[in-house]
Amino acid sequence: MNYSGKTVHDVLGTIASCCRTQEGSRFIQRSIEEGSDETRRLIFEELEPSFVSLMTDNFGNYVLQKMVDAATTEQIAAVVPRMKDHILELSENGKSNYVVQKIIQFVCKRVTDGSVPEAIDEKYRYFLHDIADAMQGKLKELCCHQIGTRVVQCLVGSLPDSWRSRLLKDLVLYFDDLATNYYGSYVLNDALKHGTDEFSESMANKVQLRVVEYSQDQYASMFVKNFLDNVKFRSNISWELVNTCFRQTGSRKDGYQESNLVRLLNNGIGLSVLKKMVDVGEEEQLKIVEQYVERNRDEVVRTSFGGDLLASLQGRGGGGSFGGRKSAGY
Repeated sequence: MNYSGKTVHDVLGTIASCCRTQEGSRFIQRSIEEGSDETRRLIFEELEPSFVSLMTDNFGNYVLQKMVDAATTEQIAAVVPRMKDHILELSENGKSNYVVQKIIQFVCKRVTDGSVPEAIDEKYRYFLHDIADAMQGKLKELCCHQIGTRVVQCLVGSLPDSWRSRLLKDLVLYFDDLATNYYGSYVLNDALKHGTDEFSESMANKVQLRVVEYSQDQYASMFVKNFLDNVKFRSNISWELVNTCFRQTGSRKDGYQESNLVRLLNNGIGLSVLKKMVDVGEEEQLKIVEQYVERNRDEVVRTSFGGDLLASLQGRGGGGSFGGRKSAGY
């Protein structure tokens, strides 16, 4: 269909169908952007009954994103109940998740600033309850989902403080699974940015308990290094690394006593954690590290990245045989 020269009044009764074609979708999007409030009202009235199905449509989802941007508080209050039984499937869909995120941001902003009448605020809060109910028992799965993780990240960044705190408590429960997952780690990283000090402390405690394991993981190591950079948690994390890598021999593996230090030095990710610890560690901690490395130099240099650790210690200007001495051959 050729939409040149046409107005919304020319397609009344077929607007939802128009949205499902490429040209029709573009026409309705332009009408939303350039039209009057009355034009947008007419469009919304025809879209509302088909809102959920259009969210997953190849072209319709773009119209709804424009519609949410231009919608009134009353219009959003009218569509959120329609989503109640579809929240998870919409959150995991590559098209509808964008509309879900926009609606979450719209609702959360107005609940936070209290800018809507009580009746609308109540509908918005019911919507947030519906999201919480839908995620009950499914949060970990959603966090680790390629698409669903975007919606969880949106919630973390948008929810009012009281609602966010409940979500963060649930994220702590799944920390071990999320920290070692590509998508889950992004959720936790966002949670650290928006979370409370209590949440950060809970995460730091989780990291401390499994610091050697996490230091070898591509994704979880990010949190070890983040907490080493954080003055509040640096000392505890550093001491845990010192105690587990430079004071203990670790567990037996294939008949060979492989230390925690050896495991980290045979792993490029583990090396990056150790170098971070050397960069920010306390003098007392570095002294223990240097003494251990000096006593076990042969073991250290046989590892894949032992020479890099020696160079880091030298660069920090440590005492003993590391101070001012070149790390020849490494």
